[in-house]
Amino acid sequence: MKDSELSILQDPDWRQVPGWPKYLVNRAGQVYSTHSKKLMSPYTRNNSPCVQVSHNPKIQLSVREMVAAAWMPVVAGKPYACHRNNDYHDCRVGNLEYRAEPQIKQGRRKDASPSKESVRAQVYTIWQSMKQRCTNSNHPSYPNYGGRGIGFCNKWRDFQPFYEWAIRSGFKPGLTLDRKKNDDWYTEWNCRWTDQQTQCRNTRRNRWIEAFGERKILAAWLEDPRCSVTRETLLSRLKDGWKAEQAISEPPIPHSQRNHRVSLHLCWDELKSLKQWSADPRCLVGSTTLYDRVKRRGWTLEQAMTVPPIPYELRSKKEGWVKVAA
Repeated sequence: MKDSELSILQDPDWRQVPGWPKYLVNRAGQVYSTHSKKLMSPYTRNNSPCVQVSHNPKIQLSVREMVAAAWMPVVAGKPYACHRNNDYHDCRVGNLEYRAEPQIKQGRRKDASPSKESVRAQVYTIWQSMKQRCTNSNHPSYPNYGGRGIGFCNKWRDFQPFYEWAIRSGFKPGLTLDRKKNDDWYTEWNCRWTDQQTQCRNTRRNRWIEAFGERKILAAWLEDPRCSVTRETLLSRLKDGWKAEQAISEPPIPHSQRNHRVSLHLCWDELKSLKQWSADPRCLVGSTTLYDRVKRRGWTLEQAMTVPPIPYELRSKKEGWVKVAA
């Protein structure tokens, strides 16, 4: 043991940290490691100086807690060591005290209401984006807005009228500017503030489905109590030609009763698999040709079954070569 280490261990200004005998702290808030035989350099974590006392598992302790545990007696009912002057890097014994509640770090609270300046800045960004989409031909979204003839009213050419309408119509941080009718301009009567989910349901890309005398988008039908399938199943059924009411309301086949996930196809008001359709007397092609036409070439089922196959001797091969029967 070196003389410098022995002097530190015998120095009354250094004390062992309870539970961590390899670490010493002094009244000035310094930490010494008897393992590495040197003063440790704390790093900032959550705005407080910390040191790593174990690598496996990884354990980190704040210098404040280490100094308080070594130098300050525990006070009943006050388990939290806090800073007197709210300086989290000042871990001297004289700057620490025990309190009944943890110290609240200075700074803006997450639940605090935004300032008028930040709200105005957000509204200004939305206003600028609206103008760019409608007037700047180099904007990525211009083809879907200005390119389609979508513009904004003359009153909103200046920012102040738009800002006053935004505050009056209930703007809050996180909301987006949405048009009630996608083919009309940005005007006071056609615009509203909605969340991102509501706006995504009001786009031209949505798939509308008519069933049970109602017309709703796919996402709305999935939330309907009459829907008994998932999104993937509903899309697959509609792609296979199912009627909308049947695709929505018919419960899925239990996994134990499924025949290797055989998909059923609707034609002539009948629902059969491709293998069953290939055995139907109305089908003019074999099962392989039928599967190729429907799955790979995208033919409708009725067309795939009723168009007769091309005779072998008339089929074109590579470079125009045709096989002629002998």
